[in-house]
Amino acid sequence: MYRLTLVLPLVIMAHVLFAQISGTVKDESGFPLPYVNIHVSDSDNGISTNNDGEYLLNLDAGNYELIFKYVGYKSKTASILITQEPMSLDITLRIADYRLDQVVISANAEDPAYAIIRKAQKNRKANEAALSNYQCDAYVRGFNKILDAPEKIMGQKVGDFEGSLDSTRQGVVYLSESLSHLYYKNGKSKEVLYSSKVSGDDQGYSFNSA
Repeated sequence: MYRLTLVLPLVIMAHVLFAQISGTVKDESGFPLPYVNIHVSDSDNGISTNNDGEYLLNLDAGNYELIFKYVGYKSKTASILITQEPMSLDITLRIADYRLDQVVISANAEDPAYAIIRKAQKNRKANEAALSNYQCDAYVRGFNKILDAPEKIMGQKVGDFEGSLDSTRQGVVYLSESLSHLYYKNGKSKEVLYSSKVSGDDQGYSFNSA
């Protein structure tokens, strides 16, 4: 007689040690700010807000400082504690006030741009080395919007693009969003696309690539 022995695999569940932090970045009037640069202090980790001012960032458990930067607005730093629970953080940025120093114009003076150019040339090799090898997450959003569609073109009815146009003949006829990870090394790049959403007809123009 043969004895049949059934061996059951042991499944070990690992606890996830990171959580998502999300939110919206707006100005003082409550309008969302697109493409705000969000950087984790003392790291190369960061992301940008989408067209609606929204962001989503994955971080390991711990204490962090998030720096929010946007052209024309004062930067803001937020100290946060990340646990295993999802966290929401909305940020309001204030418009920056700029004051220019007195400018003296002289016919014999050197163009101040030359000093900046010389400095850039001096640091050229160091800057090239810093950009020769990197990787980053990329968020790409593209859309085609018609502002005033004619009723006819060369006698042919245009229609409403399958319901995309409203009564004012405006509407978004194509929308795409994608998330990918971009690798770059010594002039060669590789992009790994891990999320893509497309609505409408791109008419031959593709936006889903960094």
